Amino acid sequence: MSNVRKRRRELPLQGDRAMRGIGRHFVSPDTTIAELEMKASDCEQRAERAKGPLAAELREEAKLYREWIAALRSGRWTY
Repeated sequence: MSNVRKRRRELPLQGDRAMRGIGRHFVSPDTTIAELEMKASDCEQRAERAKGPLAAELREEAKLYREWIAALRSGRWTY
């Protein structure tokens, strides 16, 4: 028997009882997009002042933020 099957037997599922103590907090996509926009703009501004590899790294980070923004706006995102 594989280790995965053995572990599954050792860990009983709690169902909804285990989730009752965990709160959920939903954030508006608009709020998230605005925050990502600020981070992307900040990276771009810092990249203009930076030199060499740091500038390239900051531009790449800004690009990733812009990709996340596009994914949120399209409704096709995963975590």
